[in-house]
Amino acid sequence: MRFKIIFGIILPLLIIISLTFVVNLGQVSVKKDFIKQIVLNELFENGNIKDSIKVGSITISNNYYLPKREDLKVLGVCLRDTKGNVQITEAGTLEYSEGDIPYNKDYKYTPQDRSVQIKGGETKTVQVYIRPSYDFNYLNSTQLLDRYGDYDELVIFEKDDSPNNYPYTNHRNYYCTDLDSDALNNAVHIKLVL
Repeated sequence: MRFKIIFGIILPLLIIISLTFVVNLGQVSVKKDFIKQIVLNELFENGNIKDSIKVGSITISNNYYLPKREDLKVLGVCLRDTKGNVQITEAGTLEYSEGDIPYNKDYKYTPQDRSVQIKGGETKTVQVYIRPSYDFNYLNSTQLLDRYGDYDELVIFEKDDSPNNYPYTNHRNYYCTDLDSDALNNAVHIKLVL
């Protein structure tokens, strides 16, 4: 009877607890690397704004021998006038790419988080692209500079999926106008250079 209890209950329970502990031992390190500035002339192609603009990369390293999964949050991007003369505005959406096709107007995308699978001992780099706002696609470079020339930086922030943090929204996406000073301080700032 003792052997049935030991081998039937206690031993399997110890194995399950040990496996759970071993699986959660490894660490995943995430390094975000965004560009520091964008020269506005590089944003245009044939007089119009490009379909996608690479603004950075995220390098994920798994230093453990078991595979891990890292969830990347939905990112938002805003145009901001640091002098405060013009209200902050949406600049588009940010897309992740693990080597798949970056945004192209022939394909439809929706902003979403990305779950990245990393094998044990592997490092993976995910590219980050801006897909400019719909309004930008119908203006040429001169019209865009006339309308948005007062903005001097891009702000990239993680969208919060908790409506309790931002009471003005009741869904997972919030907008640039919802950002408070803490969110702006924690955001990535990319200088726009003429």
